[in-house]
Amino acid sequence: MNSPLVQLQKIRLHRVNQQPRLLFSLMILLALCVTSCTQKPVKKTKPVYKPCATLSEKHYAFIGAWEGIYKTSDGRHRRWIQNRFCDGTYSLQLYEFEDGYLVDFGQEVGRWWLKDTYFFEQGHSWPLSEVHRYSYDISHPKKIVFTRQDGYQFSDKKINSPERPNLLPIPEPIDNHEQSI
Repeated sequence: MNSPLVQLQKIRLHRVNQQPRLLFSLMILLALCVTSCTQKPVKKTKPVYKPCATLSEKHYAFIGAWEGIYKTSDGRHRRWIQNRFCDGTYSLQLYEFEDGYLVDFGQEVGRWWLKDTYFFEQGHSWPLSEVHRYSYDISHPKKIVFTRQDGYQFSDKKINSPERPNLLPIPEPIDNHEQSI
């Protein structure tokens, strides 16, 4: 039989052999705790839009999806669909047709606002892009006529409401945009 002293030495040796495993396990546990405690949870957030209800009636008239057309001097038709949102941003899809065929397409995002009697818009590369200023006339609830200081004039026709300003498919060319209003 082993003496009590030999048994005590065996126990001590067993404990010494277990220390690296225990120390390694504690280090892994500590690393997991530190990592999980220092990482910020990823929060999925939706864009915050200014509620339409807080806008003036004048501003509200501009919200929604609008369509415009312009016939160039070389016979092309330029059409656009602009979605103006309550938070003062917009998205714009530009289409150019020649002989009934789509020959060019572009997109832009930016911001818009009203000040005094003018409508302003600034494209996606703002603050570096040029601010466009237009006087406007709301001659009909579904039509706004815009005029630039240099005389360039166009009109937008409302194609859906502020509650559902969804993007629409590519439009077909129309020879007389004014006919539908």
